Amino acid sequence: MSGARWAEGKVRLEIPFSIPGVSTVMMLESEGNVNMIECGDGAAGYLYSVFGRKLELYELLSSVIVSHEHLDHAGGLNSVLWLLEVAGRRGDLSVVTPEGSTGAAYKSAKPMIGKLNYKVHFLNSSEKRRVEIGGLVLESFDTRHRDSFPSNRCGNPVASVGYSAEAEGSRIVFSGDTGPVSGLQEKCSSADLAVIESTWEKPVDCDGLHLTVKEAMEYGALAGESIMVHPLRDRQGNIIM
Repeated sequence: MSGARWAEGKVRLEIPFSIPGVSTVMMLESEGNVNMIECGDGAAGYLYSVFGRKLELYELLSSVIVSHEHLDHAGGLNSVLWLLEVAGRRGDLSVVTPEGSTGAAYKSAKPMIGKLNYKVHFLNSSEKRRVEIGGLVLESFDTRHRDSFPSNRCGNPVASVGYSAEAEGSRIVFSGDTGPVSGLQEKCSSADLAVIESTWEKPVDCDGLHLTVKEAMEYGALAGESIMVHPLRDRQGNIIM
């Protein structure tokens, strides 16, 4: 799934790609602020495709917001941090994850962070449920997700959250990767846009891993508009990954 866009007033969302097991990256813009939602592999290349050699634009990135720390959602963080350094960034950057400074993303980035010419602040969205950041009022809610490998499809539970983001009078819900969960239903209700993972075509015998397309559409129908992301198959029915 790639190339989805949404706009309402001064709020714009672009989803260059979202492929399970590969990468998900989204960019949310409101007046004077840019926030990256999910930071899978290729996030730095996408950021460069947007900002290019206009180095002053790299100061606009206020935060990187991650729903969980699997590599296809957080594995591009170090490259983004380094791109900002190369571009000469000096303003602080916030990184929001459900594990904060105790998670793998922080531990991986820590050796680099001390060498950067700007400060990086890791925020734990499992503990601090509501923050104002990058022009957003960001609220997290618990989701249910697991490790999953070909050798063990239904692995151990992982720390994961979804987000409700308000900006310029619009509210957008991001499900992250999750199985069915009551908090998602609550947040989608009356949202202007719901961005919902829709991995499976049919139910899979693993509780709390991903949503089916049918389940995703049911959540999405609660919001004014919806975008389905993270599909296992493309529109022609071909397996993506």
